[in-house]
Amino acid sequence: MPSPLSPAVVFDPERGLHIRQVSRRPAGPGEVEIEVRAAGVCHSDLHIVSGDWPTDRPLVLGHEAAGVVTGTGPGVTSVRPGDHVVLSWFAPCRRCRRCAAGQAWLCTGTKAVANTLPDGTTPFTDAEGEEVWPYLGLGAFTDRLVVPSRRPCGSPGNCRSASARCSAAPSPPGSARS
Repeated sequence: MPSPLSPAVVFDPERGLHIRQVSRRPAGPGEVEIEVRAAGVCHSDLHIVSGDWPTDRPLVLGHEAAGVVTGTGPGVTSVRPGDHVVLSWFAPCRRCRRCAAGQAWLCTGTKAVANTLPDGTTPFTDAEGEEVWPYLGLGAFTDRLVVPSRRPCGSPGNCRSASARCSAAPSPPGSARS
């Protein structure tokens, strides 16, 4: 059953930037529900609004966030309700050749750039039942969202600090974490 409607910052190629009421479906297998506590505005969001990066569908903007896990779908063991997490647009597939070689930052299997969840769907619909898509697979400019369980990074010690280092995030070559 979808959630009650809540406001989201949406860019629609026909209506421009506006607030739209959206609902989200519950977390399915391998997915996590997150209550968004903070979201960053990135120039990438502005590229969508300005038309520099065209889109053919309505998008819930926002692709960097922090929040609290409120629910998990079947099979999720990496996080649990109450965990504080950070979210990034980049969700490596963990299955492609690059991920298997320990080079998740070079993932070729991520679906985030298609503005979908990994299975090609969206968790969001509006009051009329129209699908609204998560920008870069996240859609953080709303109060709650659904993401694959490999996307949230638990804050070390489950701290609430916005500067918490995400140890599960992919590291670029040559970094201290690679």
